Amino acid sequence: MPPKSTAEFHANWKDLSLENKFKYLKSIEIQKLTNILGTGFESVHLTEILSILSTFYVEEKLEPQKVLREICKHENIGILALFMDGKDKDGE
Repeated sequence: MPPKSTAEFHANWKDLSLENKFKYLKSIEIQKLTNILGTGFESVHLTEILSILSTFYVEEKLEPQKVLREICKHENIGILALFMDGKDKDGE
């Protein structure tokens, strides 16, 4: 079941395995993703989402670019990208 709020998203996200995070992320309507991520969206979340996109979305032949486009609309994406280390930026 998709989260209805930012607080619900972050409360659930932290306890999920990477595979369950994929399922959880996939349950969220793409156009609602930026709002659901909200102000609690941090670089660790961005790193995890990028990892999920490069692993699970590609394996399942889903369209990660749709999620990426929506995440790029988040007001803090530029700042979050600055906090990523080299391994994160390289997709490792």
